[in-house]
Parts: sequence; C-alpha cells; structure tokens
Amino acid sequence: MQDSILKKFPDTDISVSLVWVEMLPTDNRVAAENMAASIRDPRVVHYFDPRGARLAGGAFAKGIIREGAGPAWDVYFFYDKDAEWQHAPPGPAEWFHQLGGGTRADPRRFAAGVIGDKLHEAMHRLTHTNCEHPRIGGRP
Repeated sequence: MQDSILKKFPDTDISVSLVWVEMLPTDNRVAAENMAASIRDPRVVHYFDPRGARLAGGAFAKGIIREGAGPAWDVYFFYDKDAEWQHAPPGPAEWFHQLGGGTRADPRRFAAGVIGDKLHEAMHRLTHTNCEHPRIGGRP
C-alpha cells in the first residue's frame, strides 16, 4: 500500500485508514505501533483492533467475507469520498483481499502476489490521477 499508493500518488487528496488487526500471536499493539511508525504520511491514520474485540475485522467481514468465515484482515477497501459510515461500513467502490484462493472471500478479488499492482490500478482508475512514478514490473 505504501509503495503502490502513497509514494506513487503523493499529491492526491485521499484519506487512508490502516487497521492493524491482531490475528497472530506476534500481531500485538507494539508490533502495530512499529509498523505504523514505518508509514509516515499525513494522509494515513492508524488503528489497532485487538484480538478480544476485532471490531473492525468483524464489521468489514459482514457482507464481504463469507458467512461464518471470521474477521477480515489483509483486505484493502476503496471508498468514494462521499461514502457514509453509519452502523456498518458502506459497500466499497473497489476492494481486494489476500485471504486465500477463494474459500473465505470472492475469488475474483483475490490478489495475493499482485496486490501492489491491483492497488495501483484501482487508485489510478478511481481517482483519475496519474501517478508520480512509473509502474514497476514493466506492465502497462
């Protein structure tokens, strides 16, 4: 996300919320704070969703992740600037996941191994903004 969006679209008017979800034993508040410190961009706000609560992971899972599949993580959502957040997140304008080859979420949105390209393409398409830097990997 940092290389695909923040660095390539430095002047684009966006707001990014990063939610660090505690899924593994090593996913704790200290690890989240360390990762957050490596992403220095004023457009980014960091949140921590602890294992006992998983409020964000649970809210994003509803309607996106298959019923009973548990909380969402490694999921990337794009919202229109006018999207209204009320009792639950609104439907995203675009989204991708790295939750496995389709057993937990829509397999058409599975982007493991190509997540950077997918995020870059979505950002360009949704904002109609040219990026600051050319694409990496040689694909148009």
